[in-house]
Amino acid sequence: MNTFRTLAAALAALGVLSGAAMAQIYPTKPVTVLTSIGAGSATDLECRAVAKYLEEALKQPFVVEPRPGAGGSLAAAAVARAAPDGYTLFCSGPGVTTFKVLIKDLSFDPLKDLAPISQFSDFVGLYLTSGKADFKTMGEFIAYAKANPGKLNYASAGRNSIVLAMEALKRDLGINLVEVPYPGTPQFTQAAIANEVHLIQAPISFAKGQIDAGGLRPLMINGTAKSVLYPALPTLTDKGLNIPTGTWTGLFAPGGTPKPIIDRIAAEVANYARSPEAKKREAEGAITFPGTTPEQFSQKVANDAKRYGEIADSLGWKPE
Repeated sequence: MNTFRTLAAALAALGVLSGAAMAQIYPTKPVTVLTSIGAGSATDLECRAVAKYLEEALKQPFVVEPRPGAGGSLAAAAVARAAPDGYTLFCSGPGVTTFKVLIKDLSFDPLKDLAPISQFSDFVGLYLTSGKADFKTMGEFIAYAKANPGKLNYASAGRNSIVLAMEALKRDLGINLVEVPYPGTPQFTQAAIANEVHLIQAPISFAKGQIDAGGLRPLMINGTAKSVLYPALPTLTDKGLNIPTGTWTGLFAPGGTPKPIIDRIAAEVANYARSPEAKKREAEGAITFPGTTPEQFSQKVANDAKRYGEIADSLGWKPE
């Protein structure tokens, strides 16, 4: 069997094997999974969890390598330029769908040069403030912001989906919040706990420990459905808002990767979504595991890119 794999790998390298034959033996060597998010964020943690599962299922190392920079596009560009053989993957949240509308002179087209494999997580998100803040509810936050324009701020981690959603929130609520950039979610979460920043977005799975400890206070669900963990919190719909919601995580391959290889990885991601550990975490109410097909994920990516593009246009934002 090892001899067959070695021969098959050599033939694959020479382009002799078909995509289907390559998929039958894939992978025959370690796989690199690039991420655009720094270590410790919710996205990073979920990328590492699915990589560990794939490593165990496919019997080869899946090595997660954070490569932040260039608004999150540095890792994506490296994958877009990589050989389309399934050995370099990209793990990303919705930021990948904002590259074209936020980043000028992008060296690749994320909708053409990256092949969606599967969305493997969907976070239940929150708008949060410090447990030390004077306002206890989203209504109080909005009232204070309207009475004190420019005195409150929100956290960002570069020009990405969070910034677009926050700017749309400001516009639709008629409030003036000042953007304060941070390297990533762990950093702006600590700033919120210290009451240095007044509004952040974060998944429940990431923030719950600090909510329970009193460091953070949830104000609103970043979505349209009520939370079983925080049933009293209003949703975006409750506040009459219609802006992009949610934070998901998914895997991408370089464009042109043979579909049998993409399907093989997607099938294992679907198995991950059905695993006892995933079902246990879903029952806790902070995250779901869709395990979508490549076709379903492609449609979601296209839809999100369209929605964020419409928001950027409505705000008059241009790539920079």
